Amino acid sequence: IYKMTEAMNLGLAYTSKQHFGDFEWNSRNDDPTDPNWGTHRDLTFKLNAPAIIGAGISYQASDRLFVEADAKYFMYSSTEGFEDEGFTQTGAVAGFGWDDIKVVALGGQFQATEKFALRAGYNYSDNPVPEENSFFNVSAPAIIQHHITGGFGFEFHEGVELSVAYYRALENEVSGPMWHPAMGQIPGSDVTSSMFEDSFIMQFSFSHQ
Repeated sequence: IYKMTEAMNLGLAYTSKQHFGDFEWNSRNDDPTDPNWGTHRDLTFKLNAPAIIGAGISYQASDRLFVEADAKYFMYSSTEGFEDEGFTQTGAVAGFGWDDIKVVALGGQFQATEKFALRAGYNYSDNPVPEENSFFNVSAPAIIQHHITGGFGFEFHEGVELSVAYYRALENEVSGPMWHPAMGQIPGSDVTSSMFEDSFIMQFSFSHQ
């Protein structure tokens, strides 16, 4: 963080790639026409979290108004579990096939009274799921691009504050063809994922001096 003036700060951040242990589960072959019908296999899948580069600026516009903006870059295309796409030689899904994305966010707080503050924010994100990989992301349709947030904070007793927030992730959808391990892309097929979110948050904060 670099303090440019008494009212303005600049910030840079880097989060390294986060490595997790393999996801492990057991599968049974339920195809009665297969000579190996009924057999069990131990399966694994590697899924890490991407590295993130971020930058931001905050500004205390007045005694009552505080605003901030930041931008982040998520490097999914070089992260295990997200970088590969399609099927492996065994017919298993190789990965989600996500693209790198940029995210920008704006937020502000207005101190209406000594004890009551209003807050609002907006967030935009690229869609990491290419249309041609929609089929592989039916179980993980992280395709939302616009988030709108509003809330307030109220200190109803000295050192005790109630914060309430609501955010709406606006609906988005992505469509693409279905895929088969042996045939590849299935002509004339289509799979569509659609998603939106609503979230309500309530928090109590206690401080003592």
